[in-house]
Amino acid sequence: MKDEAEKAKAQADAMQAEVSKNMKFLQKKAVDVLDREEQYRERETRLRESERALEARAEVLEAKERELQVEREELMSKVGRLESEIGKLRARVDETGKGTLAGPEMDAWREDVELRVKIIQKKAFDLLDREEKLRKREQELKARAEELGIEI
Repeated sequence: MKDEAEKAKAQADAMQAEVSKNMKFLQKKAVDVLDREEQYRERETRLRESERALEARAEVLEAKERELQVEREELMSKVGRLESEIGKLRARVDETGKGTLAGPEMDAWREDVELRVKIIQKKAFDLLDREEKLRKREQELKARAEELGIEI
């Protein structure tokens, strides 16, 4: 009986050791799973923040693009009006001969008008360049968003 009791006790101790070993293993696995979950949560948080930042940038770029488009249209309209006015004035000067302005005064006036037209045209081209840069940046941001798996 004593032998059976000792065997049973040894068996119980072995089972207890195995249960203890299994518990430690399971606890370690549980800690690993919790760590991975925490990493996933942190990654999701970073992705959400990145997505919000990209959305904000996209909104800013879209607003700037609209603003530049309006500004471009206004400048192109001004350029058209000035070119039209120059054409009308040249035609009027040609019709009236020398007109009321003397030759040097007329030349100075023409140069002034042409200079203004050139300045406006330069501004229009600068705006077109800025618009192109903004479009490229927008495409880069969209590509980056796709890489991150974010929809814009």
